Amino acid sequence: MKKVLLLLLGLLTVLAFLSLMIALLFRGSPIGDKVALVRIEGPIVDSKNPIDEIKEYVKDPSVKAIVLRVDSPGGAVAPSQEIYEEVKKAVEKKKIVVRWGPLRLPAVTISLHPHQGLWQTPAHSPAPSG
Repeated sequence: MKKVLLLLLGLLTVLAFLSLMIALLFRGSPIGDKVALVRIEGPIVDSKNPIDEIKEYVKDPSVKAIVLRVDSPGGAVAPSQEIYEEVKKAVEKKKIVVRWGPLRLPAVTISLHPHQGLWQTPAHSPAPSG
């Protein structure tokens, strides 16, 4: 009886160790498809971080869509245009959803329309400029 219990205890220990090793090996690897989030917050003065994130997510085959969380009153023209150009490239390979925050101004939209492959969340679509 003791031998059987010791054998079961040994098997459970080995199983627990193997489970721990597998969990540690794959802890950074999500299972299945992913949706990426790119945050653009505050005044736009630099485009490097959002562009790098967008490029990284476009290359990742497990990312099926990218959500752009834009909470910005606008900013410099050049970085805004650079981000826009990168988003236009990304639309060709991934689905893009734009989620507008409360700080957005109509000028920030840069004509992001569904016919370009971009989708805006209805409750936060930018107000029309007139």
